[in-house]
Amino acid sequence: MRDAADSDALARWRGGSLVTFVFCETVALFGFALRFLGAPLRDAGAFYVIAAALLVFWAPRGEFARQT
Repeated sequence: MRDAADSDALARWRGGSLVTFVFCETVALFGFALRFLGAPLRDAGAFYVIAAALLVFWAPRGEFARQT
């Protein structure tokens, strides 16, 4: 992406970021479901840690992240 003013590309980028965040939150919800069904915190906690790491790793960066 070379043109930060390209609104179509920006919309696709934002949509992709949203899908990525949804997938990360789904991992955390699997952990919550395991915990709700009686799994120990050690097992469910792994899902929480992985989801948090993915959210940090896939956080938006660059010029598009600073635009409103």
